[in-house]
Amino acid sequence: MICVFSIVLIMVIANLVTYMLFGPLTEFFTYPVMNAVRYISIAEFLEHLEAIIMAIWVASTFIKISMFYYVIVLGAAQWLNLSDFRPIILPIGFLLIVVSIWSTPNLLEMVHFLSTYEAIYLIVPQTFIPLILLGILWVRKKVKGSKRGNTHAQNA
Repeated sequence: MICVFSIVLIMVIANLVTYMLFGPLTEFFTYPVMNAVRYISIAEFLEHLEAIIMAIWVASTFIKISMFYYVIVLGAAQWLNLSDFRPIILPIGFLLIVVSIWSTPNLLEMVHFLSTYEAIYLIVPQTFIPLILLGILWVRKKVKGSKRGNTHAQNA
């Protein structure tokens, strides 16, 4: 949770600084944070920090994709009742590459998707699916709790 709150805080600060620097022009930049970083100059010695920011960005994206990939492979292995998840690493990786190329073949289509349909597509996996799983868990606990109560009542 500390990591999530730290990332949210950093993103809020970066977006506020970017918006304060560019104002209403911010929406016209593809990567406004990268444009804002160009203005950083510390004691006229530490300049051109774009490479550092890009390295952090690429590394964090790699970690995020790796974690999602691991969760997908592990979840699929558990769903298919496999004893080991390693045999499905390559097929799922191939499917992820194909889907990534198919879904956004270029930057223009990705920007169009993000600005128009993204909210609709993100509501289902990020809201409804967790709520359904939470509901299933709640029902299972209620059923398990009622069975325990009946067992204790029958033993007495």
